[in-house]
Amino acid sequence: MESKQRLSDNRLIYIKPSMKIIDKINSSPKDKIILTGVQKSGKTTTLKCLANNCNQGKQAVIYVDYSNLAYLSELSQIEYEYYYELLLAKKIIEFIKNNNYNYYKEFIMEDYFIQNEFRKFNDYLCVRLHSNIAFNVFEKGMFINKILTILKQIIGIDSITLLIDHFDFVGNSSKRFQDLMSSYFNIFDKVILTTNDSEIKRVSLNESGYEIIDVAYAKELANTKKILLSYFKWWFNQINCDISHLKKINKVYNLINNDNFCNKIILVTNGNIDMMISILRIYFIQDSSIEDAIAKTISFQNEIDSVTYKRKLHL
Repeated sequence: MESKQRLSDNRLIYIKPSMKIIDKINSSPKDKIILTGVQKSGKTTTLKCLANNCNQGKQAVIYVDYSNLAYLSELSQIEYEYYYELLLAKKIIEFIKNNNYNYYKEFIMEDYFIQNEFRKFNDYLCVRLHSNIAFNVFEKGMFINKILTILKQIIGIDSITLLIDHFDFVGNSSKRFQDLMSSYFNIFDKVILTTNDSEIKRVSLNESGYEIIDVAYAKELANTKKILLSYFKWWFNQINCDISHLKKINKVYNLINNDNFCNKIILVTNGNIDMMISILRIYFIQDSSIEDAIAKTISFQNEIDSVTYKRKLHL
């Protein structure tokens, strides 16, 4: 199954280190894998690279992102299961439609059916607020099993891998949501998900059949220097720098080529790639000292962290 999952131009510089993580994923005997690491450490890029590079022949790799998924907590269990299975089915078909239209042709009727069910359920929720209408038409698996049947029996796919990005974002790390979604894992051949939980329970997860792979390639000096050099070559070209900027551009490149400096920002950012880039951009744009650029970046990140819910994995 050929995939065309898009990576933005500036994210293309992370592909090479991501492929090392993908090699670990592909060599794992486990069918449930968790990618962990600090925010902006490269987990999303790794999943998207996996979707790009592993959709071959009889293998289908499907990427879904839960970072912006609405959370409806005031639903009965049957309504809850219906709504979120419907959303998962909708996301899977959207991925197929956007990445392999030849396969999507087999899903046109199913897509229409799911879109119609989604509209009907939203209408039902509006009416439900003013009545006691019961909802009892759902049989768990009715949407997902149909999709897998089309992929395997009609299209001829042998193996289906589900990639779930930001698995622990929904509903402020809702245990109810994670319990429901994880109940579908066994119907896929392989499931790979990402988490930002910094206190992940490694032993119990390993005992439950999960393999945990740390995505921390920006903590390696050589990778950090390659990523920063590639990024700033791209960025300086985007902002149309001229000869008047040459002295400051060279200062940025000299910093990136300085092992002591790179080791310092790896330490202060804990491998957060975006923070490293922010430090050097502030240094370049604001014409400040590098110490001031580091302080401003850390202060801004602390502000974000103070209003961001701490993620929790409940598997």
